Amino acid sequence: MNDFPPSANKVFKGVLFDVYQWEQELYDGSFKLFEKVKVPDGVTVFARTPDKKFILLHEEQPYVGSFTGLPSGHVEHEEDPLCTAKRELLEELGMQAKEWELLFVKTEKGKLSTSTYVYLAKDCRKVQEAQLEPGEKISAEEFIFEELLEESQKESFRAHEMKYFLFRLLHNKEELKTWKDKLCKGEDE
Repeated sequence: MNDFPPSANKVFKGVLFDVYQWEQELYDGSFKLFEKVKVPDGVTVFARTPDKKFILLHEEQPYVGSFTGLPSGHVEHEEDPLCTAKRELLEELGMQAKEWELLFVKTEKGKLSTSTYVYLAKDCRKVQEAQLEPGEKISAEEFIFEELLEESQKESFRAHEMKYFLFRLLHNKEELKTWKDKLCKGEDE
């Protein structure tokens, strides 16, 4: 709770998020009630196969409908983000990676407090059948890097934090080259 003031009180504990409130003094000396939502941290995985293709998920969930995205999930209570990434890759795709690399952490500190840990999973191989939750239907498709960039800009792509990142790459050739080298090359060559 490092981005909450010490006076913040939890006023709601939900299944997926908690709500905190606190009185805050404004510059004119008056006070106002502030509120912030704490969402569990999450992970997103660029899952790369031995032949340098990236896995995109086609998912369907009740009420949410159909969408595409990268393997992802919420960090469970006191779970390490890397353990979450490994668990999600195994559950959603039945795959394990030879090597993992933390690419970056995206932290939200506005009205919503959460962090997303973005990993590159190298040399992903199928080791078992996927273990989907009852409310999930997931299929996977492999794409080369350029195709992944195109797919990420479609309306159906749900990983919003990644959509913006990948959009930036499409419009900055120097940054695109840097990230393509980072994502597509590595020790597993």
